[in-house]
Amino acid sequence: MSIFQDNFFGILGALISMLCFGLADSLWKIPVQAFGALRSVLFRNVFVVLFVLPYFLWGYQEAFVPLQAVLATFLISLFSYLGLYFFAKSIKNGLTSVMVPVTGLNTLVTLLISIFSHDPGVNWIVGGGVLFALSGLFLLNINLKDGRFRLVFQHDKGLKYALACALCWGISFAYSYFAVAFTGPVLFTILQEVTILCLALIHFLIAQLFLLRTENPYAKGLNVFDISLQAPQRFGFSPAWRQNWLIYVLIGILGGVGAIFNVSALDKASINTVTGLVCMAPVISVLFGQLYYGEKLTGQQKSAVFLIICGVFLISYFRYY
Repeated sequence: MSIFQDNFFGILGALISMLCFGLADSLWKIPVQAFGALRSVLFRNVFVVLFVLPYFLWGYQEAFVPLQAVLATFLISLFSYLGLYFFAKSIKNGLTSVMVPVTGLNTLVTLLISIFSHDPGVNWIVGGGVLFALSGLFLLNINLKDGRFRLVFQHDKGLKYALACALCWGISFAYSYFAVAFTGPVLFTILQEVTILCLALIHFLIAQLFLLRTENPYAKGLNVFDISLQAPQRFGFSPAWRQNWLIYVLIGILGGVGAIFNVSALDKASINTVTGLVCMAPVISVLFGQLYYGEKLTGQQKSAVFLIICGVFLISYFRYY
């Protein structure tokens, strides 16, 4: 297996997809601080759907699709939405340079699901990737600065949300291949993005219901998604909206372009090559966080991020699909 045996346009599509996903993930920091995770996901998917819909109308060829495949796509989209929501929460509460690579551990979750599904796809290189990824995660979860062993995970909300994101996306990606086989990549893409948009809208309406019931003593106990119980801010043409709407447009367009080129690349190149290249998107986010946001990482954090990215690449590129 060699990357040079793949179609040039497949490799180019994977590289474009990696670039788009990396930039899109990097841009979340500022708007999510202004509007929160829930509204950020909602706004993001409005623009994703607006961008992907013409691609669907142009590229979709009518064919019979089993109802089970459509229902499976909806279920996969639920986990995709939860992953996207937890991703936004992690970026809001942590460093982009650290949180984005941690969410990339979804590859490890997908691998574990395949093992339990009696389709291991594991060799010694993949095993080394798993060891690298877990070692990086371990480094992020300990604090040895004062000479004592302490778990960071218990106090780091961003890391908790990033791991929850990795879990949800790992489940979603593990079963996406089966759904795409029946629905086709074009229909699957639009169904997934529209479903995520609908789920975000439903979640938003539920959040407003919580706001109207703040006098209920059980409201905070039922607040599973950490919804703000303060009065909602108007965002129509507020200064915050005027400052951030273009970022949401860019996130939506980059996400849509990344998804389209990812699907196109899988049609031209091997799945190992495509996933191996696309999984390197966190490198862009790390550089963006360092250069644009001015994030400063400790030597321990840099080592952890390096190990995680290397581990995810080894798992993605050398796994048997």
